[in-house]
Amino acid sequence: MRLTDEHLKQLHEDGYVVVEDFMTPEELTAVEGDLHRHFPTWSQLREQPDRWPELNRTGDGVAELPFKGSALNHMSTQPELIEFARRFLDEPRVFLTQSICWAKYAGRDDFEQSLHLDWHDNSLVMPPSGGAYGQLHMILYYSDATPGLAPTAVVRQADSADRPLVPWARRKHVDPRLYELERPIHVRAGALLCFSARTFHRCTGFTAKEGARFSHHLAWRGAGHEWMSWRGWAQYADQLNMSRWLPNTTVEQRSVLGFPPPGHPYWTEETLTLVGARYPRMDMAPYRAAFETGAGPAADPGSHC
Repeated sequence: MRLTDEHLKQLHEDGYVVVEDFMTPEELTAVEGDLHRHFPTWSQLREQPDRWPELNRTGDGVAELPFKGSALNHMSTQPELIEFARRFLDEPRVFLTQSICWAKYAGRDDFEQSLHLDWHDNSLVMPPSGGAYGQLHMILYYSDATPGLAPTAVVRQADSADRPLVPWARRKHVDPRLYELERPIHVRAGALLCFSARTFHRCTGFTAKEGARFSHHLAWRGAGHEWMSWRGWAQYADQLNMSRWLPNTTVEQRSVLGFPPPGHPYWTEETLTLVGARYPRMDMAPYRAAFETGAGPAADPGSHC
């Protein structure tokens, strides 16, 4: 396993954990191909800026799931990430609320942020200190996050324990000591950063004159906790990228997007037939088998189609 008990322990203790070389070389190669269907490389933008006028001005590009190709979609629902979210949140079923890729280029905006908490635009209420009803955030780095290329900075929860959760952001001139406690995350492409909704963090500014930073941001919550959300995936169901990818996912991957798992009361003879007609390439056997045997949803919806 790439995500161990030690990683989980550190996440609980510090509010964040860095996993070096989480991605395999094959996964990195695959996502780079998909990534550059959305964004140019640094060299491409430098040599042909007129092809991407908005990126040339702002230096900031965003793409969201469903992505072009399948590699970025797969990393959004990578099985070990799902399982780690379950374990951290202590939830048998989890829901992916956010999957965004960001491209940031040097020499444009510097992207300097204030230290902040992510509950403010991911929840209608507030994150508890432990147990259920929490939220887990992840950043996958698709390029090296080196000094000068706007690395993420985080603050250990023990170092910020005396700060209230409100307000959600702290400007440097208001709380300079908090900035002295931050730790930059310098990692190679393929690394993973996980942090809780109660962990102060920020994107630091670019100081390098050349280069780009590509990252993939995910957010997880327990299934059924509708007060926490960023996106609902149904609005993209008819997009070509989604309709091509969804039939090729596992039962587990579909479940974290909100697809009813096998054994859910939604499944009847009628709905099995209708969904099969909507997605003719999807293997409906796990859903039909659970319906015919009367089995309820498994605590672990990780069976594969």
